[in-house]
Amino acid sequence: MSITILDFVGNTGRINNTKFISYLNGISKEKFIASMTHPVLVSRKLYEGQLQKVGDSKNTMVFSVKEIRESLRKQEEQQSPEETFHGLNDDENFNQSIYALRKNRDATSSPNVFTIGRVIPNDLIIPDFTISKKHAAIRLENNKYHITDLGSTNGTLVAGKLLTTNQSQVLSDCEFITIGRLGFVFMHQARIYDLLRR
Repeated sequence: MSITILDFVGNTGRINNTKFISYLNGISKEKFIASMTHPVLVSRKLYEGQLQKVGDSKNTMVFSVKEIRESLRKQEEQQSPEETFHGLNDDENFNQSIYALRKNRDATSSPNVFTIGRVIPNDLIIPDFTISKKHAAIRLENNKYHITDLGSTNGTLVAGKLLTTNQSQVLSDCEFITIGRLGFVFMHQARIYDLLRR
């Protein structure tokens, strides 16, 4: 039985870093790209700010980023995607999480839509109270990936720009995305292979 990338992906969409890097070191770039049919989200930052509880504990907490939005934009302009991978082998560091764009077995959305939220049945489940239950979606259309904010409490930023509800934006390789208080890099398969094989 052959090993595929899905063997390293947990039910939240998070990839086991240690097994993933070992897999990369034993496979050619062409085979890796064929086995990993979609890009990934690589976590890069947990932003600090003020959390405010709204309602009971099951609700999304409001995260105030008003004072730090400009600094986020500047940080993203100054940091290269390669710097995201500093210390990737440390599985306990949130900044090193890699999430595969793949369908969750309980997913109800279309095959080319990957939903992001705090709870099942999203495809990528990120258990942070600044992320809404249904926060955002990444859709593959005409060989391009589009991200859409689904009316989240804390918003979705692409390259420092806040998306309005249901606004869609095409994602480029190594695009910086902020979801709630969490920062990610959208990365194509060839790029992540090259970075992690070094």
